[in-house]
Amino acid sequence: MKKLIIFLLSFSTFLGCKEKGVSLKLPYEGDRLVLFGQVDAADTVRIEVQKTYPPTGESTYIDGIANATVRLFDEAGFLETLKYQRKGIYVSGSGRKWQPGSRYKIEVEAPGFPPASTELEMMPTAPVVTSYEFGRSIDSKFNPGTPSKELIISIRDNPNEENYYMVIVRRSIGKDTFGTNIFDLDRPMDDFEDPCQFRYLSNIVLPDLCAKNGEIILRKGVEINNQFGKEVDWTAQDKVTVSTRQITKSYYEFCKSYYTESELITAFMPPFPRYTNITGGYGIFTGYSQTTKEFIIKE
Repeated sequence: MKKLIIFLLSFSTFLGCKEKGVSLKLPYEGDRLVLFGQVDAADTVRIEVQKTYPPTGESTYIDGIANATVRLFDEAGFLETLKYQRKGIYVSGSGRKWQPGSRYKIEVEAPGFPPASTELEMMPTAPVVTSYEFGRSIDSKFNPGTPSKELIISIRDNPNEENYYMVIVRRSIGKDTFGTNIFDLDRPMDDFEDPCQFRYLSNIVLPDLCAKNGEIILRKGVEINNQFGKEVDWTAQDKVTVSTRQITKSYYEFCKSYYTESELITAFMPPFPRYTNITGGYGIFTGYSQTTKEFIIKE
């Protein structure tokens, strides 16, 4: 058997093994406008206008679309044409701010592209957070032995509405801000099919499916480690900031289509489309309102 393997290897070497490139033309529908706006309902009106790119071939990257006509509408009709600022960003020339509880639509035209428009999107009101608790020392589930704190957030939810929320936790030491490890206290660490919440990047996204008696209670652990590898000023103030957002259904669906178990698992899964609410193009136009709470670890 060993002689046969040696013979086959020698024979293949003699013949020569050459790799041939495969010419495969991937489907491409042509350039389309990409509109992107995950906007704070308290901010000035703005949206980013970009474009799609071919999957292979010549690079056609540009720094945003600078010659578009971007029109803003509400439910009553036309409001204004937005002014180009820089790098594909268009803003209200009058300083108009989004109004929580109002619906808005954006229509975009640019030379060489099919027109694109958003759906009418509601700017949500701020969530009602009835209480925050932060301070009880616990051990980390991620890294046993790492100092951690228990975080409990209580959100009042209207049972007559379909609501969606996002929680963002950041730690700041002086002028440096960074994320921190957050772990679950009310479910197993290997429970990836929780209908009540999921992770979008490092943020927690949750519908109101698991609200009880008009209230959502979220219990998490927050690691308070020494941020190894970070060059920070340890003499400066050390704090944790919790942002609780009420988001739209479009925002929720966009986050959900981005969420994956892990890169390893998705490598063996068929591709799936990213959620968009743009007609004639791609991207996302959606809003949120938030409240924030700071917890001082060290003055």
